[in-house]
Amino acid sequence: MKEDKEDKDKKDKVDKDKKDKEDKDKKDNEDKDKKDKEDKDKKDKEDKDKKDKEDKDKKDKEDKDKKDNEDKDNKDKEDKDKEDKDKQDKDKKDKDYKKDNEDKDKKDKEDKDKKDKVDKDKKDKEDKDKKDNEDKDKKDKEDKKDKEDKGKKDKDDKNKNEKEDKDDKDKDDKDDKDDKSDQNSKDHKCDKHTKHDKCKDHDKEDKNDENKKPEKSEKPDDSWKSEKHEKTEETDEPELEPEDNYKPKKGCRRRYGSKGCNGNDSKQGCAEKTCWTEWFDSDDPSGTGDFELLDNLYKENIGKICNSPLNIEVQTTSGKSVAETKDKFAVMDPTIGFICKNADQNECECNDYRVRFLCPADFCSRKVCWTKWFNGDTPNGIGDWELLNNLRKENPGEICESPLYIDAVTSDTNTPATSTGQTAFIFSPTTGFVCRNRDQRGARCHDYKVRFGCLC
Repeated sequence: MKEDKEDKDKKDKVDKDKKDKEDKDKKDNEDKDKKDKEDKDKKDKEDKDKKDKEDKDKKDKEDKDKKDNEDKDNKDKEDKDKEDKDKQDKDKKDKDYKKDNEDKDKKDKEDKDKKDKVDKDKKDKEDKDKKDNEDKDKKDKEDKKDKEDKGKKDKDDKNKNEKEDKDDKDKDDKDDKDDKSDQNSKDHKCDKHTKHDKCKDHDKEDKNDENKKPEKSEKPDDSWKSEKHEKTEETDEPELEPEDNYKPKKGCRRRYGSKGCNGNDSKQGCAEKTCWTEWFDSDDPSGTGDFELLDNLYKENIGKICNSPLNIEVQTTSGKSVAETKDKFAVMDPTIGFICKNADQNECECNDYRVRFLCPADFCSRKVCWTKWFNGDTPNGIGDWELLNNLRKENPGEICESPLYIDAVTSDTNTPATSTGQTAFIFSPTTGFVCRNRDQRGARCHDYKVRFGCLC
């Protein structure tokens, strides 16, 4: 019984072990199947993910390629459009440049023609003034020569008449003396009762002497000494033989005034009233020297210097005369100004000088009135052109017929044109003011405004 039980237990155990083994195997198989399935699912999923990824990559690549192609097409199109636009811009720029050059050439030609005309008019005026001055000098010289000849002739006539009167008187005295001597001789040689042939000859001579005597004894005629001749003699003599008081002073230009006229004299001979300007000092001896040029002083001191100065006076800024400095001067002329060059001096540098000018009476007494400011142009384009003719058309009746002066300043800061450092192409009261952009260095012209000085 016990053995049976043991066998049974053993058998049950074997069965159980078998069953456990089967269950385990089954479970292992299930686990394996499950694992295999999981591996398969996993593999399938990986394959699927891989395929999805490949598909996605392929699609992304296709999209990218498509986009790249589109971008390339767009870029090509943009490049072409840009190239076309650049070509159009270049063509337009070339066309504008060509037009600008044509306009510039045309304007330059007009400017040149205008400048040539201005220069020609100026030269014609200078030639005319020169010819007028030469004619005037020639006429003055001829008048003076005629006056001197007339004075000399009148004086010679006077001396000649006085000599003739003296000779006549001497001859009359001699004839009277001879007559008296002859009469005494006849009284002794001939009486009134006995007249020999010799006495008859004496009587004949006496008769002839008596006929001549009255004519010789007449008082000389002084009627030739008219009032006009006497006056001429008195006024002409001082010029023929001038005294020291009438000698022209050094620096006095005789064609503008009488002898000794220096702007302050009121002596005889100073027929024209004159006045001195204020002192001007526009330069100093730094650089090559001291250049006080009339053209520059005109522009910097508008209306303060006459157009044709009669004389110039120069002194140092401290008041020393030119004689005291012992400097050598290249130019000292009222029509040009004053120049002292450092290279000409022993000390290698000039003193600092100032100048003033002697002006005629009409300049001293006249009064100048200024117009309002005009700004008819801007520096856009080729420059700023403030021409008198254009300003007259734009402002009728506001500018006088013959302006004496012109003043030009910048429109924003009122800086004088002469102080900007820019070059003016035209700066004339009878033409106007022109600043050309091409004449300036590294910049274009400022915007200028102008006004004109007229007789009040």
